[in-house]
Amino acid sequence: MNYGSWVISKLLIADKSQSWLARESGYVQGSISNWARGTSNPRPDAIIIIAECLAKVLSVNFIEILLESLQCFEEYPMGLDD
Repeated sequence: MNYGSWVISKLLIADKSQSWLARESGYVQGSISNWARGTSNPRPDAIIIIAECLAKVLSVNFIEILLESLQCFEEYPMGLDD
């Protein structure tokens, strides 16, 4: 799963929109849309901020959701079981 698909799946679970994520994270809607479509990837600082927003709305542990999000990137092969 790519990062954008992962973010969309979490937003669906939380019953939140891309617009909500843009407001909560401080990123513009266009960036969120590009990530969702897979046309670009967020910078590392954005990954952290998005994870914070999602962890809060989903009431889950920030570190766990951050590690889960990082599994979407080939550059980060470490899984939660490692």
